[in-house]
Amino acid sequence: MRVIAGKYKKRQLKVPKTQLTRPTTDKNKENLFNMIGPYFEGGTVLDLFGGSGGLGIEAISRGCDTLYSVDKQYEAFKTIKENFALLQLENCYPLKMDYKKALKYLYEKGIKFDYVFLDPPYGKGLIDDILFFLVENQMLNDEACIVVEELKEKNLLKESEGAMIVDLDEYDMAPCLVMKKDGSSIYATRDLAAIFYRKKEYNFDKCIYVTGLEQKLHFAQVFKVVELMGYEWAKENLIHVPYGLVSLEGGKLSTRSGNIVYAEDILKESVSKIREIIAEKNPDLKDKEDVAQKVGIGAIIFNDLYNQRIKDVTFTWEKIHSFDGETGPYVQYTYARAASVLRKTGITEVGEIDPSLVTDETSVALLKEIERFPEVIKVAADRLEPSVISRYVMGVAQSFNRFYHENQCNVEDQKLKEARVKIVILAKQVIKDGLDLLGIQCPEQM
Repeated sequence: MRVIAGKYKKRQLKVPKTQLTRPTTDKNKENLFNMIGPYFEGGTVLDLFGGSGGLGIEAISRGCDTLYSVDKQYEAFKTIKENFALLQLENCYPLKMDYKKALKYLYEKGIKFDYVFLDPPYGKGLIDDILFFLVENQMLNDEACIVVEELKEKNLLKESEGAMIVDLDEYDMAPCLVMKKDGSSIYATRDLAAIFYRKKEYNFDKCIYVTGLEQKLHFAQVFKVVELMGYEWAKENLIHVPYGLVSLEGGKLSTRSGNIVYAEDILKESVSKIREIIAEKNPDLKDKEDVAQKVGIGAIIFNDLYNQRIKDVTFTWEKIHSFDGETGPYVQYTYARAASVLRKTGITEVGEIDPSLVTDETSVALLKEIERFPEVIKVAADRLEPSVISRYVMGVAQSFNRFYHENQCNVEDQKLKEARVKIVILAKQVIKDGLDLLGIQCPEQM
């Protein structure tokens, strides 16, 4: 075994006299460094299962300036030290310890890495543990390159114009670019590391990524790579939920073009506008500021979640703050109306009622809507589609208002009164629960 290129080109290296290590062949080593280098302008290297130390030494020869080579096997550690001495290497440190102790030791010393070589024993399932530790403890510099021999051994990595890719042509997808020609990482690299980190940290049943529709292919590629690495849970547990674009008064919001509006500013403006509406229409309202906060913020949320998530949303102040259209304020006002009815009747709880007293068309229609609530929640959860709930709540609000206009609740007949109040209580609760699921609060008065 020899050094392929750089300062120590053609220098022979010793190999451990043991079957417990499997040094990377010269051919594989050359291919590897052609992908990630081939040369470097400094950088700190971690070779976590060093063997002979050959990979780390190659990185030093090609321009890296600091190396930590780790192996717990005595013969391997001895060989690493001998190779370091043979080449008279400086700033190269052999560590005789297992990978867990080594990672802890290096973390405590505050060392961060630019290149990490991982060639663990086969079948040990160590990769995700190591990636988790490196990411969790912020031991990687920006654009750090993590080279995992396991990927090559599974024939996942290919070279394409100097870059490292995973060919996904078999799955009708473009190649997944894992590493650029200059050795720097990109979104896919970081998302792969993040997936393993989250799996280890949270042991999730499902990991749901909510992003713009334009990233659909990216996540399909990343998820497929995880699956091809042998992690079967990727098929069912990694989910991408895309959404459409938001335009403000007809203009597309874009960070790249500089056409951006901060969410904080939108929320503050919305609250301010609702505050003005309250001052005009109901100046004597109690807790005006609290109501303005709930309605102003609720209007924004409801507008975003009312349409199917895949569709683009046009944002206009006039539309979202209307109390008459299919808006958040309309639903919240309906809830407040129901609360007002209950205050006027003085009834907060009702037991069993005589169903024959509520057979009119509007009562029956409202009760049918209320009955659908559990089914609606299940559909929304299965589809990962919040608009199912927002549109349902809108339907309940509309049905309630028809009921309200055709059925006086504060009547002399006590049984009829209780029957109608029961419907009001049910409708009020369903509206509240539905808006709660959307992250919208309900004021008792408006």
